[in-house]
Amino acid sequence: GWFQKAITLLEPVVAKDLRQVTARQFLRNSHCARAEVLEDLGRQDEAANDWEHALKLDDGSNKLHLRRQI
Repeated sequence: GWFQKAITLLEPVVAKDLRQVTARQFLRNSHCARAEVLEDLGRQDEAANDWEHALKLDDGSNKLHLRRQI
């Protein structure tokens, strides 16, 4: 789906340079959005994986919210 396309596109950008703030935010948001959809579909294990990725990418501004999701 669209979230996977975004994640596939953004992961190498972020891996190359963690200081790419906008790319990190979009990658985090893509993981969050996909996690929410997966939860709605009852696929909790897959959602938890995306929440973990989002937490690692977060700059600290959403850590509390993201930790509640895991």
